[in-house]
Amino acid sequence: MDLLFPWLRELVLALVLAWLLAEAAGRGRRGLVLAPLLSLLALQAWRGLQIGFLPLTNKYEAFLAFAAALLAVATWRYPRLGRGGRALVAVVAAAFIGTTLAFDAALSWPTPLLYTGWYAVHVPLSFLAYAAWVAAAADGLDFLGHRDAATLLQRQEDNLRVGLLLFAVGLIFGGIWGIVSWGAWFLWDAKIVWSLAAWLYFAALLHLKYWPLRSAAVRAALSLLGLLIVLFTYVGTSFMTGSIHSF
Repeated sequence: MDLLFPWLRELVLALVLAWLLAEAAGRGRRGLVLAPLLSLLALQAWRGLQIGFLPLTNKYEAFLAFAAALLAVATWRYPRLGRGGRALVAVVAAAFIGTTLAFDAALSWPTPLLYTGWYAVHVPLSFLAYAAWVAAAADGLDFLGHRDAATLLQRQEDNLRVGLLLFAVGLIFGGIWGIVSWGAWFLWDAKIVWSLAAWLYFAALLHLKYWPLRSAAVRAALSLLGLLIVLFTYVGTSFMTGSIHSF
């Protein structure tokens, strides 16, 4: 079995691409998302058992964990996403899984700073929040394809609310982890600053309906911009800056 689990990554990637093609052909269904999700969770569980810790110790595991969060949100929200939106989530998930082909897949053990329950809660909550915001961007893409303003606003608001709640809790736990690890709940670090900026951006997007500018098309465009903000907050600050959160 130990020889089988490392190959699950390739299987998951193939299953996600199959889901993407099925959506493009109008034959998508929830089971096509559930299959790669369960396979990916099995792979991460195997890695976690090998190291005796949460499998989030390197960029290989982190990218797979974010893909798992995307697939989990897609499974949950599947009936409330259009074909275009589901395809967008599939593309992002496939991109993150595919990127791990360039990463070292060797097992690594956690550093002393990671041995805290705050870390084990902070990171998964953040990934699920990011995934919910990607789903909000998917809603925006669906609107551009079908122009159903009422559907866009309701579905997008649900995803934004879930993302904000999860990310807020994740930030609180991250602040506590910061006090335990670095003696401060806030540092002028690229990841921390961009995380706060992302939370404020999506909070503003959620409250846009109370502003004079209430166009659904504007909200759709801003949600797609939010996808770029999520990607930079998660990936850009880790690879393009000297953040203490760098992989």
